[in-house]
Amino acid sequence: MPESAPAPRQRKVSEPRLVVVALLAAAVGVLGILALMDTDDIWIIVALVVSMGLVAVLLVIDLYRVIDASAPESKGDG
Repeated sequence: MPESAPAPRQRKVSEPRLVVVALLAAAVGVLGILALMDTDDIWIIVALVVSMGLVAVLLVIDLYRVIDASAPESKGDG
């Protein structure tokens, strides 16, 4: 029996994840600003900075995965 060829790797689709991360960043920003206007507490600023930092880390990780998956020539014996 002939051996079947391995299935080609499917490209990772990053657009839905990027849209979700962008919406998450917008929601965190808007809710943080609204909470800050309502209460004027300092800890909200700290929570807002930390949460926006986490969203930025998620964005960087997602972009790194997409770039790594879309560059198969860099995984060779180069």
